Amino acid sequence: MSDMDSYDVVVIGGGIIGSFTALKLIKSGRKTLLIDQFPIPHSNGSSKGHSRGVEQITGFPETETFKQMKNDSLNSWHRLQQHTKKTIVIPHKGLHIGSPIENYMTNVLKSAKKYPDYYERMFKSNSELRQQFPQINLPDYYVGLLDDTALRLLADEILKYLLEMFVDSGGIVYTGTVSHITTGDITTISTQNNQFTSKKIVIATGPWSNCILKDLGLEVYLETRHVMLGYWKIKQSEVTLGKDFPSVMEWSDRDDTVLWSNFTTEHGPCMKIVHVGEKNVDPNKFSSLEDKDLKFKIEAHAKAKFNHLEELPLFMENCIYSHSQDSKFIIGHHPKCSNIILGVGMSGKGFGLSPAISDVICDLICDRSPKYDISEFRVNRFSKGNLCKM
Repeated sequence: MSDMDSYDVVVIGGGIIGSFTALKLIKSGRKTLLIDQFPIPHSNGSSKGHSRGVEQITGFPETETFKQMKNDSLNSWHRLQQHTKKTIVIPHKGLHIGSPIENYMTNVLKSAKKYPDYYERMFKSNSELRQQFPQINLPDYYVGLLDDTALRLLADEILKYLLEMFVDSGGIVYTGTVSHITTGDITTISTQNNQFTSKKIVIATGPWSNCILKDLGLEVYLETRHVMLGYWKIKQSEVTLGKDFPSVMEWSDRDDTVLWSNFTTEHGPCMKIVHVGEKNVDPNKFSSLEDKDLKFKIEAHAKAKFNHLEELPLFMENCIYSHSQDSKFIIGHHPKCSNIILGVGMSGKGFGLSPAISDVICDLICDRSPKYDISEFRVNRFSKGNLCKM
């Protein structure tokens, strides 16, 4: 085996977590290989198009660690935009709507109150919502909160930029499916056509993580969720308004459904509407899934909620997410192999918080103490007996 096949670190998974981590590692002086089963950059995982997002206010229970990582990531996105010659981050607004007694809006309002003067300034009563956003059809009992710290992340451009920077810095990219990992002080990563050795490896394989985790002797079950995205053209008379229209986030406690929509431009002036569908799908088959019931739900939501969109969607496409059992990240050392670092189970929050997540992974690879208390993300937190024999 030649010297070119041996690395300081091999990062498996070329999505946002893996790409960000690989770039930071190569810049720290470590010889780094980035492996993905698909040619990267790609959108086979959850990194779809121009319209990922991150907001300061969240509709999910957040710990102090999550809050710190979120705020640091927002600052990192602003800095990254300043250092690029491309537009990859756009200041935006996020509108959270719902019943004030349901879990989602309860969490939103709790989150907003953590920031001085924010709640009073951004809370919207039902009448204020209807006056400011007549394009949204709202039930009488809805309230809202308008988050003006939100950012729209141009995911495809960001992934291209990270890859270019990684390669320009001396990083190596390999396309192939990892078939087996042989653990030890020096780890061997086998693909169908090649083998690589490395002192340390990072697992950032997103929805494809279950098989590789099992190969590593871990039974950390990740739920794979099918998500459908619909793109609606904005009526010609509303195009100018559409550019300033906020992302709209809503959660139904009744059927545990997230409804998220935002303005996007990769297919012309459009609104993208996202709806979570079937759970536990095969990540290798999700792109061809045809869920007529989910398609109907998205179309019904678009028709009932918004009146500035064309009647029929431009098109629809599939997406996929992986969720941990408690919807928190899984970040940390393999419990028996300290030279293997996991960064999986991002539960739909990975892209927005990827700057902070990749910082944590790099700290662990470089034997530094992370800035944050990451004990809540530990690998073996779900059960005492979740390790298989190696």
